[in-house]
Amino acid sequence: ELVDAFQDYARMPTINPQETDVGRILRELSSLYGGVRDGLDVRVDVPEEEMRAVVDPVLLRQALVNVLDNAVWAIPSDGHIAISASAVGTDVVIEVEDTGVGLPTEDTETLVEPFFSTKGRGSGVGLALVHRIVSDHGGTLELRSLDRGGTQVRIVLANALASSVG
Repeated sequence: ELVDAFQDYARMPTINPQETDVGRILRELSSLYGGVRDGLDVRVDVPEEEMRAVVDPVLLRQALVNVLDNAVWAIPSDGHIAISASAVGTDVVIEVEDTGVGLPTEDTETLVEPFFSTKGRGSGVGLALVHRIVSDHGGTLELRSLDRGGTQVRIVLANALASSVG
């Protein structure tokens, strides 16, 4: 499993950016994760109108699946996951907040290193892949524990709005 994970990480495809409705991806993922477990409430807050961005929809979806998998794992019983997206100038900002156990360390650089894991299961490439996908899009990934408990993952895709690209 570890070798396969390493090969997947090493073979990351180059991004294939295309105009994509980011809100639609988030609504689909919210719907998918909303029924994953009793007691888990998944909410999405995106603008009603399309939020068209120039991104690779397959890789962005993969990054968000990894983030959401971590959020589900971090919530041991009942809890909430809030997914939001907004346009800030020409940037697209995606946030995922959960009511889970929080980050295992404040050293967020360590958290995005390949094969780092505190779960005792999996390969430890989830957040490394997220970081790589976001970076390949020219974006930034921010991770932080919330004062009230839980974690916030913030993805900023710089100059990604379709109206600003061209």
